[in-house]
Amino acid sequence: MLEGGVTSLHTLKSLATVFPASESKFVWAVENTLDVDGNLLKAKRSVSNEPEVLVSQLEAIARAMPEYSDSRGLGSSSWNQFVGCLRSPRVRVADLKVTHHIEDIEVVLKELASRHKGTAEQLLKKLSDLAYVPCQSDGPTTLLFSPKHAACSSAQGPRKLLPAFGVVLPQIQQLAWATGTPKWMHVEALVDAIPCFGMDLAIALCAELAEQADVEGFARSLRRLKVPTNSKQFLPIEHVYINDAQWKGAGDVQTLDDRISHDHGQKLGCKSVRERLKKECEDGTEDEDAFGQEADLVDQVKLILKDYNDKSDVVTEFVQNTDDFGATELTFVLSDEKFGTKRVVDSRCAALQGNAIYILSNKELREEDIKRMQRVGRSAKSVDFASTGRFGVGMNVFYRYRKLEEMFPDSVQPFHSYIDDYPVVFRLPLRTRKSELGEKVELASVENDLRAVSANAFSMLLFAKSLQKLRFQGPRGVVTEHTAVMTTKSNVNSIKSSSRLYQMGS
Repeated sequence: MLEGGVTSLHTLKSLATVFPASESKFVWAVENTLDVDGNLLKAKRSVSNEPEVLVSQLEAIARAMPEYSDSRGLGSSSWNQFVGCLRSPRVRVADLKVTHHIEDIEVVLKELASRHKGTAEQLLKKLSDLAYVPCQSDGPTTLLFSPKHAACSSAQGPRKLLPAFGVVLPQIQQLAWATGTPKWMHVEALVDAIPCFGMDLAIALCAELAEQADVEGFARSLRRLKVPTNSKQFLPIEHVYINDAQWKGAGDVQTLDDRISHDHGQKLGCKSVRERLKKECEDGTEDEDAFGQEADLVDQVKLILKDYNDKSDVVTEFVQNTDDFGATELTFVLSDEKFGTKRVVDSRCAALQGNAIYILSNKELREEDIKRMQRVGRSAKSVDFASTGRFGVGMNVFYRYRKLEEMFPDSVQPFHSYIDDYPVVFRLPLRTRKSELGEKVELASVENDLRAVSANAFSMLLFAKSLQKLRFQGPRGVVTEHTAVMTTKSNVNSIKSSSRLYQMGS
C-alpha cells in the first residue's frame, strides 16, 4: 500500500501491517482509491472496465470461509469419501460470525448480473470448481457450494440432498441463475455423486436424477450410473431390475433398492422383473409377437369398431361366428365383480379388473385359431370368428395358461368362475375412462342394452346351423335364455324362450 503525503516520501507497506488478518482478503480495488490533500488519485482499475476485479473479490471471499467437515456435525460421515471420489472442492461454511460475507457475495453477484449481464457466466467459469454459491442448510448456517453442485431448484428439497448438493438461498436465486448457477442439478454431477454417500443419501439423489429424465442427453449421461440395490451394493444400471413383482420374488437378479419408486427406476433405465416374467409366459411361437403389441393396433381396433354402431351388433357377430364355428351354446354374462390389481401382467392392467362382459362358448378353440388371433390386421384373408373371430383382437396376445397363473395370478383370477364349465372364455372389460377407442362405459348403460338385446335375441337362433342355446345373464341373475328345438317335419328350428328379468338398479 502507498502511504505518505504530497511533501513526504511515498513508502510501500504490506497489507498485513495495515489491515487485520481477518480483513486482509477483503480490500476492494475500486475506481476512487486515494485522496491526498484533496487531490484525487485513481487506481486505474474499475469494476465496469475490468470485471475480473469482481471475480477476484468473490474468490477471496469464498476462500476465507472455513471448509465443511464432519467434525462440525453438519452432515454425512462419508464426506471425505465424497471429496476423494469426485475430486471436488470442499463445501464451505458461513456461520454466524461471518454472515456479513454472504452479503458481500450477494453484492458481487449483483454487480456481475447488472453490469456484465451477457458475460457474467463466462467470467465465473474460472470459479466453477470453487464453493462460492450460498445455499440452504439444515442448521443456523449457510453452506457454500460450487455451481456444479448447486441449483436454484430441487425436486427433493434442499435438506435431503445435503451434503452432496445445495439449493440456493431464496433471496439470491435470481442472481445465482443470472450468473450461471443452473436451475436444476447437473445430471452428470448427480451420476458421479450417487455411489459416494452411502445408501440413504443415494436414494434421494436417484430420485432427483430421475426427475430430470427429459433433459437432453439424459440417457447418454447414465452410462456410468451405479444405483443402490436391495443387496446393499452399488451396481451398474444395466444389471439392476425393478422389483415390480414382489409377490413372485426376483429370482437370481439384482433389484433396485425398494425405497426408490418403480417410476423413478424406469426413468433411470432399470429393467423390470415383471417384464422378465412376461417373457417366461409367452407362447413362444417364432412368427408372433407374443406379449408385444402391433404399432398400429389402436387404429386397427378403431376400424373394426366403426362397423358396430347398433348395440346388438356385437351380440349378432358373436352369435353368427360361434354358430359357424360349430358350438351349440353361447352365453353372455355382465359382471360387476372386482379382482386383485397388484399381481397383474402390467400395472396398467389394474383398470381391467372390474366390470366386464364374459362371452362363453362350449366348443374348444383349435391351435390354428389361437395363432390367427395373434395376427389380427396382418392377414389378407377376411377374418371371422369361425377361424379367429373379428374380436380376436381381444386376444392379440396369448399366454401359456399355467405359467401365466403362476406368475400373474390376479390376471387369471377373473376367469376362474367360468373355465371349469366353458372351454372358451372371452372377457371384455368395460372401459373405466375415456381413451382413444371411445368414452367411459357405465355398467348401468350396458345393463340396459343387454336387457333390450336379450329380449329379441330368439330370432338369432331361427336359422342357426349348430347353435342351440343362447343365454344372457346380468349381475343379479339370468336375464333371458333361448333354446332352439329342431322340428323334423319342417326341418326348421322352433324357439323356446324363458325369461327371468331382474329388477334394474336405480
